[in-house]
Amino acid sequence: DADNANADLVWPAGPNGLGYAYEFGPLIGAEVIDENGDTLHIISDGFINPADGDYEPGTTNRWGWEPKIGFADPNSNEVATFSDLDTDQDGKPDSWPDNWYNQTLGRYVWPAFLGDDATTPDEEVFYVMDDLDNAEFPTYHPFPTDSTLKGLGMDLQVRIFQFNNPLAEDLIFLVYTVTNISQQPIDKVFLGMFGDPHIGGPNDFA
Repeated sequence: DADNANADLVWPAGPNGLGYAYEFGPLIGAEVIDENGDTLHIISDGFINPADGDYEPGTTNRWGWEPKIGFADPNSNEVATFSDLDTDQDGKPDSWPDNWYNQTLGRYVWPAFLGDDATTPDEEVFYVMDDLDNAEFPTYHPFPTDSTLKGLGMDLQVRIFQFNNPLAEDLIFLVYTVTNISQQPIDKVFLGMFGDPHIGGPNDFA
């Protein structure tokens, strides 16, 4: 949150860091056939500002990616982070959900990219989103058995890696795993990224 920006990619971390971008994120578009036999082109994105992305008119209801329950502590304002602290000393890092407790090991286990307790980067962030609230196209039903679920029926796992190694310490690696969890086949689909950089800080768009 450098320079009073609501969203900012800051480097180096801390109050003296320089903001490099407002937001970056994935978008998925697909061609589908609705209940009337019409061809639709649905796009799910995660723009922060209602002026940029798709929102239900007159509301703050986002038509796009929303976080899935069960991948972070509901009382935390942060996504789950590998190195998070356990400030309340309950044995669980503050941002981790309760369901990451391993009964066999008797402790909480980070769901690493290579498997539980596998070697992880120096820092890793993990969260999951879906587009089931994208109600912009009410005539398309990704789940014919549940008309309340909309969008394309896409599940998106996101992992962000950082390393202290001098060769990679100035880089961020993002791994996206997309799954069609709907009850409909989708043959024509595209995955892309949107970005809003401001190299030089949020007040310098040159």
